[in-house]
Amino acid sequence: MSIIQENESRKNLFLIFIFHVNRHLAWFAVVYSIGFNSPFLSSVLPHFLSIVSLLSSLIYYILLMYF
Repeated sequence: MSIIQENESRKNLFLIFIFHVNRHLAWFAVVYSIGFNSPFLSSVLPHFLSIVSLLSSLIYYILLMYF
C-alpha cells in the first residue's frame, strides 16, 4: 500500500469516527434532557453536548473541504 493510500484510509477512518461521535452526542443530549430531574443538569448538559456536537460537525466539514 502506498503512502497516499495510507493517508487516505486514515483520513476516512477519522471522518467516520467524528461522524459517529457527533451522532452519539446528539442522542446523549436527547436522553439527558429527558432523563434528568435536576433543573440545572437538564438545562445545562444538553446545551453543552449540542455545542460539542456542533464543533465536531464543523471539524468534520472542514476536513471534508480541505482534504
